[in-house]
Amino acid sequence: MKEKNMKISKISKKRIILNMSVVFFAVLVIIFGIKQVSNNDIEGEVRISELNPSWNTYVNEEYGFSIDFPSSWKVFEDSKSVSPTINIYLPKRNINPPFDHFAEINNVSIFPKGLQTEVVIGDSNKTEVDFNFDSDKSVDYVLDNGIPWATYINFANLDEPWKPWGFMWSRVVIDDLGYRCVSSGVEVGLDECNPFEGDRFIRSGVVDDEIREVQKEIIGTFKLI
Repeated sequence: MKEKNMKISKISKKRIILNMSVVFFAVLVIIFGIKQVSNNDIEGEVRISELNPSWNTYVNEEYGFSIDFPSSWKVFEDSKSVSPTINIYLPKRNINPPFDHFAEINNVSIFPKGLQTEVVIGDSNKTEVDFNFDSDKSVDYVLDNGIPWATYINFANLDEPWKPWGFMWSRVVIDDLGYRCVSSGVEVGLDECNPFEGDRFIRSGVVDDEIREVQKEIIGTFKLI
């Protein structure tokens, strides 16, 4: 009987140690999870999404909006510059924010006061992305096969601190990227290309459809608060 009690005692101790290990591991996951979503020293709040526990919600009180994104993506926030920037992006080695609309990284970005830089040129169509705010202009930039690689959506009817030229931008990285230019139906050299006079600046390549779908979901969660 005494040996049996000793065996039970040993089993109980093992269970206690195992349970403590599980709790300790869970605490580590929580701690490092919090660090992962807050390691950009952002001012906005990041919390677990109420709609999808595998996503996070970023809340920006200054500009009055929230937006959801996968927990494997990161947030960068720069509210101090002339062109405030919020980048929601899929991390890529050796490429660090801030990102403008020319950055070759998978991202959904918000520029409440626009950007003081040149515009993107290339073929575009009215966007196929669903969103829940007013916009005067929303277009998808497309490759030569008609597949979207980027989306531009401006914000209409928003008060300060927003500016009328504020916009949202998403971009999928283009693999095997190529450029060509067509002027009056004839292909010309890129050094002769003048899209502002009617020439077509054309991109070719391949994009990741799954990332594009994720970006569309992210944009669809944008909400003014």
